[in-house]
Amino acid sequence: MIIKRLIIVSIETIILIYQLEFCHTNSENSSNNQHHYKHKHHYHHHHNNNNKQNQDIIPYFTKPIENATTVLGRNAILECSVENLGPYKVAWLKMDSSNSEPTVLTIGMDTLFGERKYRVTQNSDRQWFLNIKHVRLSDRGNYMCQVNAKTMISQVGHLDVQVPPILNEDRTSSDTTVDEHQKAILKCSAKGYPKPKISWRRENGKPINLGLFGGQKYSVQTFDGSQLNLTQVTREDMGAYLCIASNGVPPSISRRVLLHVNFRPKIRVQNQLISSHVGSRIQLVCMCEAYPRPIAIWITPSEIPIIANPSISQQQQLQLQQQQQQQLTTTATATMAIISTISNNNNRSLLLSSNHQTIENINNKYEANEEYHGYRITMRLIINYLTVNDFGTFKCLAKNILGEKEGLIRVYENQSPTPQQNLLINRYKNVGHKSLQTSSSSLDEHHRRKTITDTV
Repeated sequence: MIIKRLIIVSIETIILIYQLEFCHTNSENSSNNQHHYKHKHHYHHHHNNNNKQNQDIIPYFTKPIENATTVLGRNAILECSVENLGPYKVAWLKMDSSNSEPTVLTIGMDTLFGERKYRVTQNSDRQWFLNIKHVRLSDRGNYMCQVNAKTMISQVGHLDVQVPPILNEDRTSSDTTVDEHQKAILKCSAKGYPKPKISWRRENGKPINLGLFGGQKYSVQTFDGSQLNLTQVTREDMGAYLCIASNGVPPSISRRVLLHVNFRPKIRVQNQLISSHVGSRIQLVCMCEAYPRPIAIWITPSEIPIIANPSISQQQQLQLQQQQQQQLTTTATATMAIISTISNNNNRSLLLSSNHQTIENINNKYEANEEYHGYRITMRLIINYLTVNDFGTFKCLAKNILGEKEGLIRVYENQSPTPQQNLLINRYKNVGHKSLQTSSSSLDEHHRRKTITDTV
């Protein structure tokens, strides 16, 4: 009640000042000083009549103030409709949520507080609009439209300020790595007004596997909640998960979280036996699954390692060389090839012996390449011109920090080539691929003996 009286007194005081200024201006503009008393007597008589008429004018609101909703940073408008306003003025006040004295923003068309933020416009004497620019969170609350007539009238409207979702970075997961069959927890948190709702889905459109409950596997297309618990994750659960926060205020936001699942390599060979003849072109294929991405190696029957991955570091090359040397027999170590250089152009590399003599040129004979599809790798080794040294067992080897696995493919000789194969062989020989021969006759003799031994 005390606040209400203070409002009335403050508004009436301001209006009285306006009236006194108006009266003072009229008296100064009087053109005839000798009729001053008569003019003054006439003004008081007219003023008394106006006061009597004003007492008969009773303003009233034609409709309540409609609550307004806007988005942070935009503009807002509140409308106050008054009928029978007469000489009275419409004032807008901002009500404080702490029940302290409200702030007078405007009286009539004049802005008393925040000239850059608040402005009054009107379509007529009946419609009075309070325009609020660049709305902030502090602008949310109640606004009063007040008319100080003989009996003060007022009504209140509410302005709601909405805020689009904003991610809480410190409470949202980054890319996550776990071991296979362990538990993974992905978190996502967002703030905004209204409170955002959080949902999860997989980027590839596959279902989210929540784990086993009571011996039954549960999966959902979309999971609602800020924390996604994945129990007993497998390699199939690896990939990108999208956290989406929305509250009906655009734009919605999303965070992409990558889930990596570590597991040791696994190799599958579809065709373990390949029959062909000297001079033919064949392809060997191994299917590998592993994460982290493994080092993939082919090892020929002559114990020559072939690597297709151009991104392998020199340190890894040396480690592979040392490991390979330990695994080779004493006779094979004399002719074992090590990796000398790996070029970034088309996976081209040279395999050199310990005395730096060329044993095989991969550009001409061997083409090793890999195709990556997530944690799945297709290893291919193409032999452009088959020689007697290639008859035997090829190994495809994959190794990462969790272990290694190898697959075996045996290539054996088919001694009856067709006429068409003979034609292809002759064409290939005419091209002049002399680099397929070793630079050392002793090595030729070694491979011939080894081939005879394998055949027997």
